[in-house]
Amino acid sequence: MKVCVIGSRARASSTMKIFEALKENRKFKSVFFATTESIKIGVKKDKFPIFYKDIDLSKFDVVIPRIGASKAVFGYLLVKYLIKKDVYVPMTPESILIAHDKFLTLEALNKANIPIPETYLTMSTSTAKRIIEDMKPPVVMKLLGGTGGKGVLFAPEKESAVTMIDTLGALNQPLFIERYIKNPGEDIRIIVVGDEAVASMKRKAKKGETRSNLASGGKGVPYSINSEIENLAIRSAEAIGAEICGIDIVESRKGPVVLEVNICPGMKISQVTGIDVEKRIAEYLAGKGEGLKQKMDIKGMGYYVGRLTKWISESLEEKNENKKSK
Repeated sequence: MKVCVIGSRARASSTMKIFEALKENRKFKSVFFATTESIKIGVKKDKFPIFYKDIDLSKFDVVIPRIGASKAVFGYLLVKYLIKKDVYVPMTPESILIAHDKFLTLEALNKANIPIPETYLTMSTSTAKRIIEDMKPPVVMKLLGGTGGKGVLFAPEKESAVTMIDTLGALNQPLFIERYIKNPGEDIRIIVVGDEAVASMKRKAKKGETRSNLASGGKGVPYSINSEIENLAIRSAEAIGAEICGIDIVESRKGPVVLEVNICPGMKISQVTGIDVEKRIAEYLAGKGEGLKQKMDIKGMGYYVGRLTKWISESLEEKNENKKSK
């Protein structure tokens, strides 16, 4: 089988760790890396060519995209056309648009009856200020496409919330306001692969910080989750249509609440937990790729069997007609 990892020119360390794990998996005879910036998608009559330079990406058995929020629409089209060409991709096209928009993520989770924080979205600063009056701080404000804790603002009181609203409004940013869930500055990061939660850790914010993300200075420690949280993480991944993703959950007084879903999660969790998450991802992709390949081989075989059956039938009919004419 042939597999292609798609990532940015920066070659993020987490993406390259998955790439190396795929190279070590013996089921893949060819492991290729393609930069998002050098891919072109075409519309040509009834065809949709997808090329990385002069390499046809539809010839790969498995493609794993690691595409950021700024390229979400491009990623949507890329995955959509690859799936049309019977390439296995561990996510739906829609999952890229959903996961890279915090409000769409919460909408998908809410639709699946998954507990989420009370959240509002508006483009109006006056409406946002009325929301603050009703919700009563502390509140959290976020940029829709922020990752790694970036674009997350904590407003402990009304005055600071109003200042943040005015600033974001001046920058023409959508105002995403979320009810703050009281916790000791920590959350749980879970990596879901298929129908299994393969690794989990608790992320603790550094002193004076509310963001627990490791990229924001948070500290990760191994953490064993119970069956309720595991089930919640798996259901969250299913809700957005991603087979491989990171789920962030906070434990509130009323039970666990899902905050975010990340389809390009970091791999620092492997170091924290001692679980080789990259290897688990590679094994999963190999298994799914093999399954699809066998399915396509059977489908192809069925086509030729059908052609052969038709040819035999036509030959017998012709033979019978010749006998009748004699």
